[in-house]
Amino acid sequence: MKASKKYLAFLAFMLILLVVPQKGYAAVDYRGGILDGASLYLNSSENVGGSLFNEATDNNEETKIAMTGRNVGGDRDHIVKPFTEPVTVSAIRVKANKSINVGFYDKNGRYITVNGKTLNKISAEEADGRLIPIPQTKGIYKAILFNDLSVPVDIYEFNLYNDNGYVTEESELTASGAVNSVNLKWDPVKNATGYTIERSKTHGGPYEKIATASVTETTYTDLNVVNGTTYYYIVTPFNSLGNGPRTNEASATPQASGVTLDIESAKDKVFLNETFTVQAVLNNATNIYAEDFNVKYDKTRFQLVKVEAADRMGLFHNGTVADDTVRLITASLGKDYGINGKGTLVHFTFKAIGLGKGKIDATKGKIADNGTTEVTLTEENCGEKEIEVIGGELTNFTLKHLGFLGFNYTEDKNKLTDELKNLLGSTGNVADVDLVQLTNAILANPNYDFN
Repeated sequence: MKASKKYLAFLAFMLILLVVPQKGYAAVDYRGGILDGASLYLNSSENVGGSLFNEATDNNEETKIAMTGRNVGGDRDHIVKPFTEPVTVSAIRVKANKSINVGFYDKNGRYITVNGKTLNKISAEEADGRLIPIPQTKGIYKAILFNDLSVPVDIYEFNLYNDNGYVTEESELTASGAVNSVNLKWDPVKNATGYTIERSKTHGGPYEKIATASVTETTYTDLNVVNGTTYYYIVTPFNSLGNGPRTNEASATPQASGVTLDIESAKDKVFLNETFTVQAVLNNATNIYAEDFNVKYDKTRFQLVKVEAADRMGLFHNGTVADDTVRLITASLGKDYGINGKGTLVHFTFKAIGLGKGKIDATKGKIADNGTTEVTLTEENCGEKEIEVIGGELTNFTLKHLGFLGFNYTEDKNKLTDELKNLLGSTGNVADVDLVQLTNAILANPNYDFN
């Protein structure tokens, strides 16, 4: 029984050690840098000398070097670290309660320019222990920290890092709204072993962690979203030594699945050698002003003749992706001409060159409103049109058939010949649309001699 009590007491003691932060605990691991455990000078100038302290290099956020700012009207307090051999620095960590200035000197005692400045201010926000990357700076013989005039600052930790495994590179993040989702993409970061993805509904945060990506992943799709809500994202690279600099904030708004990019035509059948038009059309749109999309067509059935922008639209890119696919970028020409509901983007002119059924297909697309949101359309939201190219006896019409049809204008179609009824149908009266269709059949007849 006594042994059991001792064992329980030991477990209770260990639990206290695990739960209660012990002295010397640091939320950020500052080790692995050039200044690990180094003694730093504190004096009123950037010269070497004064009292030595290591409270800012001991990986302990509870100890500090107090820069009093006592030199009113005179010089500031300085923390100075000289080096007997030149060092290279590519990142800085500072834990302080206020903003602080950092600078480097070369062998001749001259300031070294970093980011176009001889002195760089680390803001109070940045002085939270985060890793701050800088352009790789070589030939440093002295590093200094100093406060602003008459402003006391407490320095809890200070370290400099070269490229020794730390994550120091910055990465660019982009976000695009899609149907029921948001797609993120960022640049890979050297030395990173993974990425933390965070999200907020407010610009600037606070952010909540939503996922972790492996080192091989530089994309993420957020499916836990509400359509119409704008989300703000950041991504932070990390490895076993700590976090690297987080990305820029990127935002996007997911959309409902109603918006479609369709291919439409008044015709389901065309004649061999006939020239005909189809349209790329947005349906169920709201306040859309720009579009980027691909259209693929059956090159054994159709030859693309030209692409023209629809009324109040501009066609600003017409490029060939493959010998059967074009990429088009369009935009509305003015604030009054955004697409709401249904809107035509472009008109395609094709020539029928092969018998049989063929498809004209919108394969992918992205749309944008007036400057806030981009939405990627899924495959399900991109439509297609199937058109059959017919020939044979239906392409043997000549001008005499048009004369006959003109003579019977407004008459019942039942009075027409069988071959005309086969082309135009037998219900209703002869109208303009029938004369147009017959004219197209004449133009598609390779045996019709105009000479």
